[in-house]
Amino acid sequence: MLENTNALLLTSGLHGMLSQTKGIANALGLNYRQHVIKLKKSFSWLPSQLLPAQPFIFQQTLPTSLPKFIVSCGRHSAIASKFLKSQHGDNIFTIHIQNPIIHTSAFDCVLIPEHDNITGKSVIVTKGAIHDLDWRSIIDHNKQSSWPKNQKDQVAVILGGPTKSYAWSSESLKQAVTSLQKATDHSRYQLVFVPSNRTPKTVLNMLQSVLLKPHVVLPNVDKAIYLSALNYAKHIVVTCDSASMLSEACFTGKPVYCLEFKTRSQKPRLAKLHQSLYAEGMVKPWRGTFDQWSYTPLDEARRVAQILKEKHTHVFV
Repeated sequence: MLENTNALLLTSGLHGMLSQTKGIANALGLNYRQHVIKLKKSFSWLPSQLLPAQPFIFQQTLPTSLPKFIVSCGRHSAIASKFLKSQHGDNIFTIHIQNPIIHTSAFDCVLIPEHDNITGKSVIVTKGAIHDLDWRSIIDHNKQSSWPKNQKDQVAVILGGPTKSYAWSSESLKQAVTSLQKATDHSRYQLVFVPSNRTPKTVLNMLQSVLLKPHVVLPNVDKAIYLSALNYAKHIVVTCDSASMLSEACFTGKPVYCLEFKTRSQKPRLAKLHQSLYAEGMVKPWRGTFDQWSYTPLDEARRVAQILKEKHTHVFV
């Protein structure tokens, strides 16, 4: 164990989960180490409610010497955190991020987005996704970035990808691109399209074929480029399929637009998040024009950390 470590972060190793656990740990002022948790293949297909909270279901050996706090995120990590809590009781304080699938009473605190519609004694409801962004890290990454800086005013168009809830069609995306380009006809704005790991290659190829100068699509997924988009852009447009990207865009306090696509289901979960961000005045649905407005930046990690400290004063001393 690292010297002075007082927290253990449990995730499956995915960037989004790491970002959320780090965000809470940093906001609470914890010194942490990370531990990757994955279920054995023979157990991974079972519903969480049927999984035994026992060490033999995991690929990795669970830690035996534990710090005071465990911050977990994801289905696999929820089961591990439940087991460790059952073994160590009040000697550890467990915080789980996202819907754990299993009963929330298995944890000291569960942080669940409001669009999941889950409440409980240990639940703190969050707006959107928690993340580990701060302006210092954004500026530090900018030094390593090849972000195009040839225009005074820029619009970052941050792309997710098709999901179970949202379908992307070439036609709907072309319509969106046409609308965005038209909105820049009488302005000095440059559109800069920023892909993510979920953005199909076919989408990038299509953008390359239809974009007019000075607009550009950046071909590679790059964290420094992504953070530069949040820093340099005057407006941010985010596709509707990602709670994380919308939440991170709202961290900037800049005008954010949601690029809506056709849904695969009648009431997708994220639709509630969209409506909530619209109602708060943080985000507007893209309707073809760029406007200016302001709002209090969305920083759920620090808001939640304050609630935790006030609610559990005997733990956070």
